[in-house]
Amino acid sequence: MKAYFLLGCVVSLLFASEALADLVSFRHQGIGTLTGTLDGEPFETSRTTITGVADTDDRIEFAPRIYYIQHQSTSIEIEGIGVYETSTPIVSFVNQIQEGVGLSRIVPGSFEDFFYGPSSMSFSSWEMLNSIGPINDDEGYFFERDGMETPGGSLVIHSATLQSTNFVATVIPEPSPWVLILTITIASNCRRRRNK
Repeated sequence: MKAYFLLGCVVSLLFASEALADLVSFRHQGIGTLTGTLDGEPFETSRTTITGVADTDDRIEFAPRIYYIQHQSTSIEIEGIGVYETSTPIVSFVNQIQEGVGLSRIVPGSFEDFFYGPSSMSFSSWEMLNSIGPINDDEGYFFERDGMETPGGSLVIHSATLQSTNFVATVIPEPSPWVLILTITIASNCRRRRNK
């Protein structure tokens, strides 16, 4: 009976592993003067970091050599103000033709870019499925956008003068099904020895 249970676990893991995908963390950072309002209160900051977690299986080719992945979660850190999760749908994208990365928010039927940079030749062949960076550039852009909802209120970006941008993508590989099978086998053998 135990052998059938173990065999069932092994088969389940093999099929389940096909459904697993790699998580990827995108970190976009702009350094410079950024002004805006949060819940109607004006702010000015020198560093803004936007971090998104996504699933590489969700990558979409928007146009030839332009890819994006929608974030499962997105946080915005405004230096001197705080860190806020946003419920606004956000995507990270790479434009291989222009050799740059950025962020867009999803609006009905389209996208609105709100952060662009850095640019690097490294992005000319990057397809968002592996880790890259950190990559720095001495320019980048925040576009004036409103309506990014956070627990702290609506975030409105008015203007930005960026001296540098930084980008890192870190892929967290799924656990190998063979590692999981080996773990179950070892645990089963340890249990069997304890029961003797």
